[in-house]
Amino acid sequence: KYEYQLVLTPIDTTKPEERIVSEPINTITMKAAPQVPNASFEYTSKTDGYDIFHKDDASVPENCRTKWWDSGNSSASIASTVLTYADTGSGNFKDGNQSICLHSKTILGNLAAGNLYSGFMHSYKVAPVSGIVCFGRPFTGRPSKLRMWVKYTGGTGSATKHLSGSDEGQIKVALGNWKKDKYGYGNGTDDSPVAVNTADQSTFVDFANDPKGGTLAYGTAIIKADGTTTINGETEPKKCNDWLQITIPIEYFNTTTLSTHIIISCAASRYGDYFEGYNNSKLWVDGIELIYDSEITT
Repeated sequence: KYEYQLVLTPIDTTKPEERIVSEPINTITMKAAPQVPNASFEYTSKTDGYDIFHKDDASVPENCRTKWWDSGNSSASIASTVLTYADTGSGNFKDGNQSICLHSKTILGNLAAGNLYSGFMHSYKVAPVSGIVCFGRPFTGRPSKLRMWVKYTGGTGSATKHLSGSDEGQIKVALGNWKKDKYGYGNGTDDSPVAVNTADQSTFVDFANDPKGGTLAYGTAIIKADGTTTINGETEPKKCNDWLQITIPIEYFNTTTLSTHIIISCAASRYGDYFEGYNNSKLWVDGIELIYDSEITT
């Protein structure tokens, strides 16, 4: 909260009595600058043999005790497989004492992408393989950038519809005023209103071009095995085979409406929703941070 007052000072400073002061003193309260919980993934625990990314323990920060992040681990557990896990191996973390590794694997003949996202896994099916994910967590800030540490090794294989033979990882951030009645398809919740059914491509959301108008801002990084990184359409020779800090500008389509939710989604195989990608692709993420500066005006 700031106080301000307009003061008009004459050019002739020898006559201070001519100074004009506006009345009264005014105040302005700045918006909050929230961060995401468990952003360095130091707090994890296990359930049914796989990692979850919160810890119900009084010793950890309160916002890290309940689910905010989720992954496809619950669906992969039907094949006794873990896709996303805490990694404490030497050189495999950058901020704190561990990172999260997203590991794409072939399960029951289908590519299952290692993933991590704000939201929760609603349900999944074994045959045909599919899942419903509810994206989003409540959020009312207006950040201008997403900054984080990443490391990537992409698998290779035969060409697919979207890939030429080498995998691509992806990180997406979106801010929106999404409503479950428009985006939930009967599965969305007030906390996680955007539901995507991998068996129904009509439920997929193109956050860069959202015809329903709920998406207010979006940014993305595509990390390729060839050693390049594309951020919001601009490709740079940024190799991520070792840790690299990337910054994704968040591009606003609407600066008059305040967001209600944020989606952050990371995948070791960019086209995992289409079951395309390559076995053994790995994306490590660590030290996620939202940046606030003066570039966003209302």
